[in-house]
Amino acid sequence: MSVIPDFSKVKIPALKPILFFNIEAEEPEIAYKNSQSTLTHVPLTGGFVKSLDPNLPFDYEITHGTDDITAFADSPVVGHLDCKLFLKSKDGKDRKAYVYYTGVVRFEDAVNGVIGKKGAMDFEDGYVTCHPIFTVESEDEKWIKDINFLGKGRFVRDANGKLGVQYYVYTFA
Repeated sequence: MSVIPDFSKVKIPALKPILFFNIEAEEPEIAYKNSQSTLTHVPLTGGFVKSLDPNLPFDYEITHGTDDITAFADSPVVGHLDCKLFLKSKDGKDRKAYVYYTGVVRFEDAVNGVIGKKGAMDFEDGYVTCHPIFTVESEDEKWIKDINFLGKGRFVRDANGKLGVQYYVYTFA
């Protein structure tokens, strides 16, 4: 008897969109490059994180942050994200929050087009993911600390050519 259940009989959980991230960024800068890896630093300058569920309120402005992306020599098109976002509530109550996320981006096709200022991408294009974890001050928003999130994103440029990243963030329904 196998300890691995028969996959054909496993009910696959659905994903529910629960948050939207809109992150404004400066252009990426190489922090270092050696024979084993490259670290790219991306200053994050603004944007917002907003709940898509009216029963789970969360509406914050991104005040600043960083994303440090490491690519290893044995797989140079794969970037491992190390992102930190500092947030301020939009409701005027001066509440703060912090988001940390890891993730993976593949620097191929559509992603490279946006980074290189030569294209656009949809959420279905490319491989841009995140796994955010939240820290909040407000007891009303502590729900956000108790959920496992998975995001699917895309890189964008606004009308002025400024770089950004957007994520639809999901949880299990």
